[in-house]
Amino acid sequence: MDGIPTLAPGLPAQLAPGTGPALHSFDRAAGVLLAELVRMGPAAGEAAASLVDVLDRRGGPADVLALLDRVAPMLLDPALPAPVGAPIEAIRAFAAFLRAAEDGAGPLCFGDELVHGRLAATLADSWIVAGGGDHALATAEVILTGNPAARVTVVAASIGTAAANTARYFELRRRHVADDGGDGRLEFRTGAEPGAMTVTGTGRYAEGGVEAEGYAAAIGRARALPLAVGRLARWAREHRGQVTGSLLFDSDRQYLGYRLHFAAEGLLHQVDVTGAASWFLPAEVFAAELARQVERMGERAVPPESGSAPTDLGPVAEQAARLAAARQRRAVRESRTMPEGWA
Repeated sequence: MDGIPTLAPGLPAQLAPGTGPALHSFDRAAGVLLAELVRMGPAAGEAAASLVDVLDRRGGPADVLALLDRVAPMLLDPALPAPVGAPIEAIRAFAAFLRAAEDGAGPLCFGDELVHGRLAATLADSWIVAGGGDHALATAEVILTGNPAARVTVVAASIGTAAANTARYFELRRRHVADDGGDGRLEFRTGAEPGAMTVTGTGRYAEGGVEAEGYAAAIGRARALPLAVGRLARWAREHRGQVTGSLLFDSDRQYLGYRLHFAAEGLLHQVDVTGAASWFLPAEVFAAELARQVERMGERAVPPESGSAPTDLGPVAEQAARLAAARQRRAVRESRTMPEGWA
């Protein structure tokens, strides 16, 4: 077959509390930590070699933390700055999430599991929903609708501008927030970002000064490679090749998605990614600053005050139509940087 295959895999996975989009999985955080230890040279040589051994044995977050405590305790100082401190904090958060899954008496899940019906809202009558975006609001709405006895506390640094301008937000407040005349089953606690998981002595989850039987994480989404290209990425890396990326625009400088390049053994494979996933540039491929520029571009293309986001159905459908039209006119343009006017 000729041509470049196109993926529109939808929204990436949600993040564990205390982590971030770039350090979205334990494997990713451990890989970044190993790279930073190697970069530190002989001073961290023992820690790097021991970390390789732990990862080869498929050790988990707790194993990595125990290793560091044994061979390089100075690295566990919470005040340690990035770049070494960031992956260690993420690994701490993954360890806390796994411990909470074992120690918590009630359901611990990601918001998508409730929204997509894979988990019942009736498993608990009190819930913490971590996150301030529309997906957190959707999670709260599903719980309140699916369990008439449930009380929900949304904990976030703030309610995102796009989320706060949706009909969902106003309707939730009208129905369920006591100060707005609702039944008092919903409360918002803002001012602090949800951190690593905490479980009380009674097996309840604690966050933002409240405790609950159930916890749903909806703090954001991973900047990860789509699962469908996993084999290509492994092929390139196992053969000492490269995985690189570029942004795609049409002749009007409208964003169409991104293109991945997998090169090894004298071969080159390419894949285009469009749709909702295209607004989350994979941290393994794209620089953090370029990812932030794409996010800002999305906010300018689809202003949050509109109550919509680039990942919503309308903007995604328009993006798909632009991509099809640009291909038909052979007007798809690749760029490693933001075009003038968007930067």
